[in-house]
Amino acid sequence: MLKLLSYFNIFFAVFYFMEYLQNSSYWITSGVIAVIVSNWLVLRWLESGVSGNRWVSVAVALGSISYAVYTAFNTLTSLYAAVAEDYLDRPLILLSAATIVFAVTIIAQLLISGFNQYSKKSD
Repeated sequence: MLKLLSYFNIFFAVFYFMEYLQNSSYWITSGVIAVIVSNWLVLRWLESGVSGNRWVSVAVALGSISYAVYTAFNTLTSLYAAVAEDYLDRPLILLSAATIVFAVTIIAQLLISGFNQYSKKSD
């Protein structure tokens, strides 16, 4: 499951960057890069059993979680404004749904990988 989530997050991060973040800010772009690096580190850990530098993994995971929370919060805020102004159209709904799913999968992947690494160390 963790491997599937990691591959999905890498694919979705690249797709999200190519489709929606063409002219985005530096912080959002660095958040997407943190998500890609975090998932790459998890896949490397799953395939080789070597976790690498722990501090790098923690820093990238913190960047990923802050990106997911920031993106989900901004999406929910824009959805609230769209509902208040009665301006809901299909692209806004699709983009919002994709963003929320992406944020949830990032958080789920980080939680599962954290629990797996913690359980491996306690064995």
